Amino acid sequence: MARLIVTLPVSVVWRVLSRIHFDTVKVVSDLDVPVSVVHGRNDRIIPFRMGVKVTRPRRERGKLLLVEGAGHNDVAEVGGKAYWNWVFEALDAHSK
Repeated sequence: MARLIVTLPVSVVWRVLSRIHFDTVKVVSDLDVPVSVVHGRNDRIIPFRMGVKVTRPRRERGKLLLVEGAGHNDVAEVGGKAYWNWVFEALDAHSK
């Protein structure tokens, strides 16, 4: 019974939200600053190809990091030190 009470509202909200389209590529392509993207290759929520697609139309290209074996919420843990090095390099590049 508890599962039905919790699951029903969540599924209704998800149906509404999943119909909202946000054109990330369009929004990012209009920016005049570099945009760096880090994405897990095993992300089941947002496919990694979207991370790749967002970095392509840039006037000022940012950096792209695809973390092998990472999903949506574990990029830092799976990427480890290499991930943090990439983050600091990307931030350093953007601050110049």
